[in-house]
Amino acid sequence: MEIKIARLGSHETVRFAAEELRRYLHRIDAGVDVHIRVHKTYDESVTGVIWLGMSEDFDKYLPEVADRRYDDSVYIDLENNSGIITGTNERSVLIAVYRLLRELGCVWHRPGEEGEKLPEKKLEPLKVHIEETPTSRHRCIDMIGATAPEVHEQLADWLPKVGMNSVFIEFETPHENYKAWFTHENNPLIPAEEYTFEDTVCYYEGFREEVKKRSLLFHSFGHGFTLAPIGVDRSDAFDEVKPEDVPEHIRPKLAMVNGVRAYSENKAMFTPLCYSQEELRHGMAKAYVQKVKENPDVDFVHFWLSDGCNNHCECEECAKHNPSDFYVMMLNDIDRMLTEEGINTRVVFLIYVDLLWAPIEERLENPDRFIMMFAPITRLFNESYAEKHEGLKLRPYTRNKLIWPATPHENLMYLEEWRKNTFNGETFVFDYHLIWNHFKDMGYAHISEILARDIEAYDDCRLGGLLSAQTTRAYFPTNLPMYTMARKLWNKNEDYDKICRDYYREAFGKDWARAKTYCEKISDAFSVIYSFDAGCRDFDKEKKLLDTVRGAVSDLLRTDVHCDGFDEQVQWYNLGVHSDLVEKIAEMLDSLYKHNFEKAEALREEAFQIAREYELTSTRSLDVKTFVFIWRIIYDSIKNNTVAMVQD
Repeated sequence: MEIKIARLGSHETVRFAAEELRRYLHRIDAGVDVHIRVHKTYDESVTGVIWLGMSEDFDKYLPEVADRRYDDSVYIDLENNSGIITGTNERSVLIAVYRLLRELGCVWHRPGEEGEKLPEKKLEPLKVHIEETPTSRHRCIDMIGATAPEVHEQLADWLPKVGMNSVFIEFETPHENYKAWFTHENNPLIPAEEYTFEDTVCYYEGFREEVKKRSLLFHSFGHGFTLAPIGVDRSDAFDEVKPEDVPEHIRPKLAMVNGVRAYSENKAMFTPLCYSQEELRHGMAKAYVQKVKENPDVDFVHFWLSDGCNNHCECEECAKHNPSDFYVMMLNDIDRMLTEEGINTRVVFLIYVDLLWAPIEERLENPDRFIMMFAPITRLFNESYAEKHEGLKLRPYTRNKLIWPATPHENLMYLEEWRKNTFNGETFVFDYHLIWNHFKDMGYAHISEILARDIEAYDDCRLGGLLSAQTTRAYFPTNLPMYTMARKLWNKNEDYDKICRDYYREAFGKDWARAKTYCEKISDAFSVIYSFDAGCRDFDKEKKLLDTVRGAVSDLLRTDVHCDGFDEQVQWYNLGVHSDLVEKIAEMLDSLYKHNFEKAEALREEAFQIAREYELTSTRSLDVKTFVFIWRIIYDSIKNNTVAMVQD
């Protein structure tokens, strides 16, 4: 069988989409001959071909969207290997190709070749009709954690395959992420490599090329603009500096807390400035505009303050205004500078920790310039945005003595104050399901369900989508959370139970139900961690945790499983390692609850050793650095809580 693709134009992403269609069709059916021919314009007299690309002639098939640069919609109409594949932009054309391939049976249940499952069959003449528009505009992943550059590239490759449309790299480069990988922090089993900032620059350039090839929307920067007015290089921003070693010419510019001007947590990145100094505010705005000019490939340049909390300046002048008032002053300054430069870039600003409290006096002069990012970092994950609570009240802003909102609903109340008084425009959420909370839910079932329910509530909350703040390697034991994220952001009404069944079937094959049951039992056992988060104890589950985990592990391993291919073998191998790890952590928790702290600490180190050894065989699935960091925190929290109860 012969298939002719009539590619419209020479855009890099449309060219890539045509090549991907040819490549995958041939992998499905090696007997298919796929030929690509290039046309400058659509010619309806040319028949017997698949027209792939964008044309004004195709606009009648696509829905009206608010902005075709940002809004994706796909249209596929094929009959007997003839028809149209198009979208609202070049990225949408690529997404449409992958949507067609999914219709033909292709599966990408996680990034990398071990997440790819393709049918091998004799293709019939293509007959497909699909018209789809995602329910969320913003479908983005923030690539955080210790990560090899090739893992970033694999994730960028995976995103359009599952309908996601954007990536986010915080700061100017992912230097801290790459450096943590190459130096193997928290994993002494892997020899550290020499690594420099220049190495990051070279790797990052390659990543940006992969993003551009797919026309993914690109978010970048964020924290760090506080560094420009004090002359600190971003590559040094996380270095520890003792209070006495802070340069004297910098000190007057730093926030004064408890009468002292020094770095917060001894790091420049965490340090607010004395924002009542107009020159410093202007310097931050100027640095932002310069970065916009230097990075025309970045679609959303984020402007945030320092990455710290309860550490704002207490000097007499700063005390006259909320931090958010100073923030809006800077945002207005940025808008004026961009307008003078004739730059139309939209500015993403952040409401986060101290900035959750809305401005009292200042207002945005040109709200159309801005997109608001709601970042409820202190929310708990034992419930979703759909849950409402009566009787909650907003706490007043009390400088450096703030008590953070805990429930999702309480966090939304602070968002509404911003909307009521300052900004009622486009908003999306920057949320933290997979940055550390997935480590508390060792089966990933609970966090996946919360994620699904959150997305279902976005319309009611007037949230235009999700930028997922997460570790890049979040696929251990499964990739159900990210798979759920992609499916629900594309169609919030898709049934979550169906998504679960689809995922486990695609990832684990014929014995998928056993994997699903195991993960759900493990999540249920580890729900005691969410009880701690919510400030209570579930003693019945604590007593049964170890037996529950051992029972789930025994059921998982009771007989051999059937694997049809490499991808399934990888997933079952992961579950095998996971069962060893999770049983060791359950033993550790059981010892903590029984006040046997010496044994608990030894078991914790044994668990960390399992994780480190696993990273020797799999660079992609588990961020061991973050895993060790978070489980040390969980361990200390439970131990301290248990000690306090014994003393009482």
